[in-house]
Amino acid sequence: MWFILTVAGITALGLVLTLYFQRAEKRAKERERQAQIAAKQATQRAKDERARQIKQAHEAALREKADAYLDTIGDGPFLRHFPREIHYTQNQLDRMLRGQEELPWIKVLSVTHGQDEPEVRIHVSGKNYLVRSFACSCQDNQSTALPCKHMYALAPSFFGPKPPEDFTVPLQIKGRHFAFVGQFSAFPLEQAQRLLMQAGGSCANALGPDVDYAVEGADPGAAGAAAAGLGAQILSEAAFLTLLSQTKGKKSMDNTYTANGGQTYMPFQENIHVKTLPYEPLKKPSPPYAPLVLSQAAREKGWVIQPQAQHFLPGVSAAMLDWFWANMEKGYYLWAPGSHKRFSWVREPWKHGFLRSAHKISESVGEGAAVFGGSGVEIQRLNLEWFPFSTALEHIIVEGVFNGLGEFVDMTVHMWQDSPGGCDHIAAAVASATVTQPPDFVLEMLAQNPNAQIVPPSATDHGEYEASRWPVFLPRLYDLWKDHPDPTQSVPCDLRAVRTGADTWEYVNMR
Repeated sequence: MWFILTVAGITALGLVLTLYFQRAEKRAKERERQAQIAAKQATQRAKDERARQIKQAHEAALREKADAYLDTIGDGPFLRHFPREIHYTQNQLDRMLRGQEELPWIKVLSVTHGQDEPEVRIHVSGKNYLVRSFACSCQDNQSTALPCKHMYALAPSFFGPKPPEDFTVPLQIKGRHFAFVGQFSAFPLEQAQRLLMQAGGSCANALGPDVDYAVEGADPGAAGAAAAGLGAQILSEAAFLTLLSQTKGKKSMDNTYTANGGQTYMPFQENIHVKTLPYEPLKKPSPPYAPLVLSQAAREKGWVIQPQAQHFLPGVSAAMLDWFWANMEKGYYLWAPGSHKRFSWVREPWKHGFLRSAHKISESVGEGAAVFGGSGVEIQRLNLEWFPFSTALEHIIVEGVFNGLGEFVDMTVHMWQDSPGGCDHIAAAVASATVTQPPDFVLEMLAQNPNAQIVPPSATDHGEYEASRWPVFLPRLYDLWKDHPDPTQSVPCDLRAVRTGADTWEYVNMR
């Protein structure tokens, strides 16, 4: 009996001890868990405090930078419309900095006084804007109602406590873009355009947002109203002639070309009896790429795809083609000898940046064929928001033509990427089916010849001719220039693109 009780007692005691140790272990684990929670909370509090300090320091730095710039404006209408508090964000500081960066490129077209405040018309990045102390016509301000980079850029000069009351923009030719609308009786238009370019100006083939002055003749029609709506300053025939006569080194309107050094001169529109060189069409990439398809956004805009072509360019690298598009003046006549008649920069890449550049060309498509483009087709470089396709190669350029109303007419897209032994290349044309008026060069051709053939029958062959020439001249031309030390003479360019959405791309190294 004692033995049984003793065994039972030992068993009970063992159970009690087991429970005791289990509870002790549980309490130890709970204390450890609580200590871990406390440590995590302490770490989080330290992180929160550090984040608060960093945020305070960042906000203080933002305020300091913003105040430094706002102090240059003074207590004028700009700061009455926009209290200081709204400027103390990273987005607004970025706008301030972009405004300062863009200020050297801003051209003031006109200044008028509205309700006791200046209204400033400017031209920058290929577009005209109306800037006031409380609003700008740019998309950024229209969508956010916050000060944009244009407003920040102009505020110190125009929207401070003492805006200039007698500010006038002197008329000038050099560096300005002119368009001619209507009928002219005081001067032959071609001579006026030639003298204009000799004086440092440029002639727009189409009326667009980049035009500084519109010279208005008789019966300007809708183009005259469009010019004013786009922000161009209107000049009469008399005012234009006065401006020409005041330009240093002026020449008489009756002056004709004088040959020297054994040159012969012929207007390029008449210089059509020139042979092209024999060529073999290039092979396609192997394997060929799938045909390009317009994106949904492009189809909704009423755009339609026109001819497209694929080529393999032996011996040509993607870097060579990137360089070519920024240095076209060096190789344009080698690109299609006999067909390419005239090339000139309207806005040079080295001066205005690649995406702000534009050039003017005139071409024929074979011996005896009329020069396509009249006095010149103006071609704008477009950013990749205009890219119309759902697929792309690694490098892209989009070039567009606009009419006198500023409507998009058509574009040419080139894409390329390195491939063993050379480069794969795709070219395609896209046109708008909703445009209401042809571009000015077409109107010019029809005015001279109502039966003019607007679309040359061998335009596709011309594209093959151009492509076949790249392997012939570009590697040698690029090799001559690649180590040139002056980037304003051999302009570096990187046209690599990266996909940013389902049908959207942007350049890797370009703003």
